[in-house]
Amino acid sequence: MVILRRASARECLSEPLSNPASMKIEKDRFTPYRPGLDRLIFGLALFGILVVVHLWLMSGRGFDRGCLGFSEPDPTFDCEAVVQSEAGQLFGISNVVWGFLFYLLVAWMSAAVVLVNDPLRERIKQARAVLLAFGVIYSSYLVYVQYVQLGEYCLLCLMSAATVLVLLLVQGYELIRAPAGIHGLVRRARPGEGRLYAGMAAVLLVVAIADVAYFKTLPVAAPAAALQAEPSPAAPEPGACTYADDLPPVSDYDRFFSQDDPYLGRSDAPVTVIEFFDLNCPHCRAMHPIMNEVIAANGDRARFYLIPYVVFPYSVMQTEALYVAAEEGHYFEMIDAQFAHQRQGGLPMADLRRLASELGMDPDRFQERVEQGRHTERIRRLREDLRTLGLRGVPAVMINGRVVDGASRSVACLNRLIAEAAGGGS
Repeated sequence: MVILRRASARECLSEPLSNPASMKIEKDRFTPYRPGLDRLIFGLALFGILVVVHLWLMSGRGFDRGCLGFSEPDPTFDCEAVVQSEAGQLFGISNVVWGFLFYLLVAWMSAAVVLVNDPLRERIKQARAVLLAFGVIYSSYLVYVQYVQLGEYCLLCLMSAATVLVLLLVQGYELIRAPAGIHGLVRRARPGEGRLYAGMAAVLLVVAIADVAYFKTLPVAAPAAALQAEPSPAAPEPGACTYADDLPPVSDYDRFFSQDDPYLGRSDAPVTVIEFFDLNCPHCRAMHPIMNEVIAANGDRARFYLIPYVVFPYSVMQTEALYVAAEEGHYFEMIDAQFAHQRQGGLPMADLRRLASELGMDPDRFQERVEQGRHTERIRRLREDLRTLGLRGVPAVMINGRVVDGASRSVACLNRLIAEAAGGGS
């Protein structure tokens, strides 16, 4: 005998966990091939490959012609500082390499959906969506690093980040709107689709080869010559030479140096000029001859301090070497030598030993003192102090506690601002 009973108020009747029809609809969002969207994703991935290849080329040249390679270096963007920063690598491998592999994998996935049947296409598209989501997360982190930590921007890196974001938006549009597509083997429904993708890839290859060939034959521009002002510039217009309006004046600017720090100029001068630089910064190298000319012209009315502000992690050892050289009276000579031999990735100890020997120092004793790291804490404190002040990029010039605007770091403007600070007009 079967006894039927009514469910009590404390019992929960089971219900279907999901609607099979709904699951099929969700699943079908990944299954079909959608010509317009899938072609667009493939094309964007190819564009991303071109951006990364160009970034690799410009990095190899030290960004001697700006971020894009077609103009003089622009102070708005410092691709070198971003690429060579600590965040420029992941697991010890350059983000340029990771970016190339990322776009190559997205392009391969987008081309593969043309060649496979529905079940495999579904899995490939799902994997592509996950990959694009990760790409946006990592790109957002790198943009954050540029804005918050470095205070410098890489135009090509931002272009890559924008490309990844657009890729994810296109993928999201496909999932949300789910336009009709092609099921089964695409090459049967559209026999020419594979040739279209091959043609797009061929165009990419031709453009990439032309890009490499052009910049490999183009001579590297000397950074110093590119940015150095004319030896005898015309007097700037009144008001053309200004201080940075986004950084407050510093009244106790003498905290940035000690009484024992080497300086150039007159000890009792009414004007104190501080240049902050990184020994591996190409813009600082370009600024160096400008500062030398300014020092030569104003040594009787100003006191000049050249203070290292470490931007690149690998500059710490070179800065330590600079302070060790200062202990033997070779501070400014070591600055000249390191700028003269500046290279991407910094100078190894072997090169620093050779420079020390050329300056008359004992290389063994020099290396021993550098490796002791006695000045590392000072380097760290200065970096934190300047970042708290809001000074995030180099080179930077401070006159009696006021930071000079980047557009006014020319010989003519610095001469005028120093004269005004000394009370002598222009």
